[in-house]
Formats: sequence, C-alpha cells, structure tokens
Amino acid sequence: MVVEPVSVLLLTGALVGWLAGVIVKDRSVGSHPKRKPRTAPMALSALAALVGASPSLAYAQSVAAAPPGDGFFKGENGGRLTPSRLPPAVVRPDAAKGLARPYGGTPISVTTFHYDNARTGWNPHETDLTPASVASGDFGLLATLPVDTGVWAQPLLVSGYAMPDGATHDVLIVVTTNNSVYAFDANTYAILWHVNLGPPETDRSPMCTGAKATGIDGTPAIGPGADGKKVIYLVTMLQPSSGVYDSQVRALDLGSGKDVKPAAHITASETLSNGLVVSFNPLLQYNRTGIALRDGNLYFGVAASCEPAADLTTGWVFRFGVNLALRQAYPMIQQQQSGQLLGGVWMSGFAPAVDGQGNVFVITGNGSTSLQSPQAWSNSVLKLAPDLSKVIDSFTPANYASLDPIVADFGSGGVVLLPKLPGVWRNPLAVAMGKDPTIYLLDQTALGGFSSTNSGAKQALTVGSGAPESGVWGGPAYYDGPAGPTIYYQTKNDNLKAYHLSGKGQPTLSLSAQGVSPLIANSSNPTVSSNGSLPKTGIVWVVKRTSPVTLEAYDAVKLGAPIYQSSAGQYVGLSQTAMVANGRVYVPAYGAGGVYVFGLVN
Repeated sequence: MVVEPVSVLLLTGALVGWLAGVIVKDRSVGSHPKRKPRTAPMALSALAALVGASPSLAYAQSVAAAPPGDGFFKGENGGRLTPSRLPPAVVRPDAAKGLARPYGGTPISVTTFHYDNARTGWNPHETDLTPASVASGDFGLLATLPVDTGVWAQPLLVSGYAMPDGATHDVLIVVTTNNSVYAFDANTYAILWHVNLGPPETDRSPMCTGAKATGIDGTPAIGPGADGKKVIYLVTMLQPSSGVYDSQVRALDLGSGKDVKPAAHITASETLSNGLVVSFNPLLQYNRTGIALRDGNLYFGVAASCEPAADLTTGWVFRFGVNLALRQAYPMIQQQQSGQLLGGVWMSGFAPAVDGQGNVFVITGNGSTSLQSPQAWSNSVLKLAPDLSKVIDSFTPANYASLDPIVADFGSGGVVLLPKLPGVWRNPLAVAMGKDPTIYLLDQTALGGFSSTNSGAKQALTVGSGAPESGVWGGPAYYDGPAGPTIYYQTKNDNLKAYHLSGKGQPTLSLSAQGVSPLIANSSNPTVSSNGSLPKTGIVWVVKRTSPVTLEAYDAVKLGAPIYQSSAGQYVGLSQTAMVANGRVYVPAYGAGGVYVFGLVN
C-alpha cells in the first residue's frame, strides 16, 4: 500500500476548532479536562500556521502560560536536568593506542535494541571489559563520532561485513534526528558512507517543550537481505515542504546506504464503535519505539506528539513486511471514553518485545481505558498475536484510573521478557514499570488481566520513594550471573538498584544491592556486559541523564560506588542508553560529537 505524503491542509476544520476550543477553555494547547497539561503554550497564530486556519485576535490573546511538559526533548520532570558534577569528557592522549588494540574475544554483532528481541539489555559475550579492567585506569574516552545533530537511537553494529569494494569492516550504524544515517568503521571510526533521507519535521516544535527536529528517533533493526547482504530497517519522519508531513519505513543496504526497496508511507485508519474514524496523522503522531524484526515482520509503535490532540489520536502498533508492504495496523483504542483517545505506544524508545512464538509485547500510555469489548487499551501491558490481528492477553494495573489525571502513564516504560528459569517459576516471566514506581512481575503465558488488588501479577513491588511520577522513562536490564537472575532498575531520584529473582512457590523480586552515586531528577536505562555468568566479569552500564550526561559503570554483583564515571556529551532524549560490544562502549549524545566511544588502551 502506497499513500502520498499527507498535507496538513487536509486536516479538518473540526481539528482547528477543537484545538482553538482547548486554548479558550483550558488555556493550554492539548490539555484535557482530566489531564495535567503536558505541552508548552502555543499561540493560536502559530497553530494556525500548521493547520492552515486564520485565528482571531481574541483566540490568540486567550493563550496563557502553562507549566512545562514532561520534557519531550529536555528530560522529564518539567524539562529539568541535574547538572553533572564531572568535567567535560576529553579524549585520552593515548587514544590511538586504544584504537589499535585488538579485541580479545570473538566479535559480535548488535542488530536490535538492547541486544535481543526479549529486550534484556544483556551482552553475555564481552571478554575484555571487566570490573578490574575498567577500574584500572586504562579505560577512557577513545573517540567522538561527528554527526549532524542529536542521536536518540542506540547505535548498531555488524562485525566482519564484506563491503561492496571487497574490504571487510566492522560496521557501526548511527542514525540522527536530522534523518541522517552514518556507517562508521568500528575500529578506526572513519566514515564509510553517509546518507540523508530528507528534511526532518520541524513544525512540531511549537507543540512540544524544547522540541527540535524530528527525524529518525527510534532504533533501527538490521536483518538479512538478498545475496547474503544485510539491510537496515528504520522509520523516518519527514517534512518535504511547508505544511506537508510524511512518515516512512525505509530499507537501506548496509554496504552503501542505498534504498533496496521503495519507501513505504505509513498510513492507517480505523472506525471505532461510536462511528468515529481515527487515522494515523504524521503531524500529530510519530514513532519513538525501536523496531522489532521477527520472521520477516517489522513491528513498531506510534504515539502522539506531546499530546497536542488527545481527543483525535490513538496509539498504533504496525506490522510491515521486510518487503515494506503494510500487513497490519492495530489501534490501541476501539472504544472512545469521555471524548478521549490516546493509548500511545512510545515506551521511551524501547522496542516491542517478541517471545519465542512471535507474540508481540508492548506497554501503552495514557488515555481511554475500557476493559469490556470493544476495548480501549490504555495504561496496559499487551500481548498481541504475531499477525497483530488481536490482543491475546493483557495486564492493567489496579491504579490505572489514577494514572491518567497526573500523566503518570504506564507507557513510559518498556517490557522485558525473561527466559524460563527452573526453580523460580514454571513459565517464562516478564517485568514492566512506567512512571508509577511499581515493578510488575508477570507470567508471560498469563499476564493477569485486571484486578483491583493486582492479584493477576506475580508481584507488584513499589520501589524508590513511591511518589507519583518517580518511576522510569525506559526500562530495566537483566543478568543471570554469579548472584543468580537479577533485574536492574534506576528510577527517578533514586540510585541504581538490583533485584534478585527467586521462587519458592511464587516468584519474587527482592532488593539485593544498590549503587551509591549522586541522585538525579531522571531515570536511566541500564545495560549489562559480561563473559557469560563467569564471576568478576559482569558490569552494569548507566547513562545518567545529567547535563552533560554521565556514563557510570558498576560491578554487577555488588554495585556500590561506580567503578568508572565520565561525562559523555549533551543529553539528547529519553532513550539514551549505552551499547557495549567488542571491548567498546558507545554513548549517544546531542551535537557534533554525536556518539562517545569508550574503551581500553592496554
């Protein structure tokens, strides 16, 4: 299915009228009578420029100051970032020695967000980076990689790839919010190729606090193509000209950056139970999740852009084939409640998780919730069939109704699928948490539905301060090391913490260790590297959302004080997470030094 780019001039007068009415009634664009405003105030004249309407002076004068949003680009908690206590990062004077240093293990490839489709965030194949080597003084900043703007997405890596000229390279892929894709040699960091896919969306900016260009924000996926080649699959947001918006799925050749298929324009439409037709709108909605690739299918979610039109948008999960044909678009809302929609799938950049049977797991954000058919799936963990034809199973927390008014949506977090753990529970488990600081331990085969006591969950563990909106914008990491199966979370205004998973008739998470580091007003996305489960090899890596961001490394068993700390570039987005592979640590950032590369020199 191919659809032309959508012109904003086609938006109905109802949209203009609704937005104007919101400005008059609530004095903040995009607010809902039951919702705390999330977006920056926006003059109707600026809004009209986006939707092709002529506002009256009275409407324009009715706009009043509104509180800052959840920090769409500047960090959550009202856009505030905790200042870093560390000096700016400087490339080591002996960095050339580190770049020439060969990796001691077998090189791996990282082709998806957080290493695998379960989203564990664990690389169990790292031989060179250990707590001892990282703490030795021989570890530090080796390079910064020049790009044209911010890097929201996690970098990806394909080792030992034969390029078109016959040379073999370890290829590092970096994408930017300016719609650029870079291929670097992952040993020398020379640029192998660079393509720009078109102008990013910029008119979204007045709707969102501190918003900049919106281009490629979600982490791509890399998979096999024809003749043994590899293909980069990604979602890009474009503004080809003023008032014209387009979201596309692209497939690029890993060796050259050239399109291997014509771009697919994202489109979707659904008629709800009340007759309302909801459609994907590339101005009001966009992709933040990473892409999941499984059995020739590409899965990703979309959500509203800072909720500028809460009553007109719904979240979607899309399924495209690797041939870029749209196979299914599943809307999160089938029944509108009190004039409200949403149920966005954004997960702060986490990609959908996929189990061994191909079922797709996501968490939805604020909006209409109806647990009766036809459903409205907001603030829920969903398990969708591989073809996205239906929701197979779900979990909705007991306090879902109280999350919406304070914008403490469950959907700020990603879901992680755990392997089957004999002695802990008979079925594979999953963990999930959103802005509400409660870890939900769930059975993948029976998520638990809804209960006023959360009895469907195997455990509902309140962590940190327990205060509203003190959970996570992102997700955890999993590690099965010397201490046994462990989950790592770092919630807002709290330190990194480890939770041991055990089972004596009922699986249970219990606090087993915690880090010691200055608290910050944001959460983080931990990742883990280790040499399997060997003792003294596990490290937890955290990119703390300070200004500039801080890379921290911890001994995965005992945590405590960081064994390494360094500044690592400017904060860029909620999905900032470290990728560790082949003795190097990659930290995405904003600006010319778009990726910071750390490693050993001896």
